Order: sequence, then structure tokens, then C-alpha cells
Amino acid sequence: MITGAHLVVDWTFCNRSSGEMSCEMQLVRLPQSSRRLILASIIDITESRRAESAMSESETQLRLALEAGRSRHAEKSRDMV
Repeated sequence: MITGAHLVVDWTFCNRSSGEMSCEMQLVRLPQSSRRLILASIIDITESRRAESAMSESETQLRLALEAGRSRHAEKSRDMV
């Protein structure tokens, strides 16, 4: 890892109480000439992952509903002719 480099990794941890927990691990190499120092941060992103999943599901349902509506509209238009 180069000095000042920033690495971000998605990681899933398991704990006894709540099961799986989605995390983002960030590693930054700190400038230090005599030793290798790395700053590590672990952030719980479980809720944001759940929100992303819910939004994706909602978008899929909306797209399916719109496609079904267009299909019904096309059928009604053909029936009127």
C-alpha cells in the first residue's frame, strides 16, 4: 500500500447476537518513515444496504406495474379499432 493510499472493502461480519452485519472497512497508510502505520476504520452499513435493497425492490415493482399498464393500454387500443 502506498503512503496516503486509501483502500475501501465491503465486508460481512457475523456476531452472536444479531447475525450478519454489513460493514465497510477503510484502510489508509499513514506517512511515517520509520514504521508502517495503517489507520483502519470499520463502519456498519447494514441499514444503508437494507435501504438500497428495498429501493431496488420498489423500482422493480414499479417497472413491472408500468409495463403491465402499457400492455393493458395497448390491448384496449387494439380492441377499439
